[in-house]
Amino acid sequence: GKHNTMCSLHPHSSQEAMMATFVTNPEPMIKGVTFEGKPSYDSPDKTMGCSPYEQVMQDLDTVIALYDIPAGTRFPHINGFFSKDLVDVVEDASGWIFARGGDTYLAYRPLAPYRFEPLDKFKSMWAETRVKTGDRRLVSPHLKNGTIVQAASASEFKDFAAFKAAILALPLTFKPLPTPAPTDFGKAVGNFTLTAKAAATQVNVGQSVTWTV
Repeated sequence: GKHNTMCSLHPHSSQEAMMATFVTNPEPMIKGVTFEGKPSYDSPDKTMGCSPYEQVMQDLDTVIALYDIPAGTRFPHINGFFSKDLVDVVEDASGWIFARGGDTYLAYRPLAPYRFEPLDKFKSMWAETRVKTGDRRLVSPHLKNGTIVQAASASEFKDFAAFKAAILALPLTFKPLPTPAPTDFGKAVGNFTLTAKAAATQVNVGQSVTWTV
């Protein structure tokens, strides 16, 4: 089937997380579940799951995810899922990534540097062999991180270009690191915090809201 969508997450796996769901002894956890029908659970390139180091908020068709990953954490990066079924994928100079998924226009804004890699899936739930899919994984190897995803029905805009113009016209301010920023973003540097807040304290249904990240 088609999976014309995008999302992001921190690929977290731990005994503590599994103990919230399963009642078995903790010793065989993590590795055990990978042999029992879910080989992707302990994979650094997984694109489903949750993490104690992420905060997600949503306002209508806008989703903001913020990540504060402690140094030394396994899989110290963010994964973004970009399906092979997305079309017209454009990495804009502004930092936004635009795409069309079916009758939906999508805009994805990484808040830290990233790269794209192929995303091969497991051949089956019971085998660790991989097969190529054409899907891609956005990898952002930074502990203080975040993503913004904006979605809209194609019927809301004249065309895809009009949607992109509307997104680019939105004010967006974020400070991933204090000023002056270090020259090396590849290592943990000090204590940093990402926050997001709306410009208004009260909004009506359907009313636009400006977020400051």
